[in-house]
Amino acid sequence: MEQEAAQNSNVLRTARRDGKVMAKELHEMTQEERIEYYEKEREKEAAVRSALLFSIENKYPSMLEAVDELVKASNNIGEDLQFYGADTITVNQMHNLIHSAQRVTNLFHLNKEE
Repeated sequence: MEQEAAQNSNVLRTARRDGKVMAKELHEMTQEERIEYYEKEREKEAAVRSALLFSIENKYPSMLEAVDELVKASNNIGEDLQFYGADTITVNQMHNLIHSAQRVTNLFHLNKEE
């Protein structure tokens, strides 16, 4: 069953002029058909991600705030490391990063030990 689902995920269904739907395996597609197939796949994935983010944003805004805080803290440290070296990283920056990571871990229930 899983193999069948995996095989079907690489199938492009195209409508012919007579209205019948024709399925093609990924390896049988032309370059244009593969481009079309992957564009559709990206659109589907983007729609799923958008719906998920919308759901989280409405129900649990603190989760997205925590992720944003973690991204900012890690970018801050990353930029300082890249442009100025390790000596410029402050203890406060590391505390912010650790705090943000712990907050995200707790909000998303990523604590495997607990």
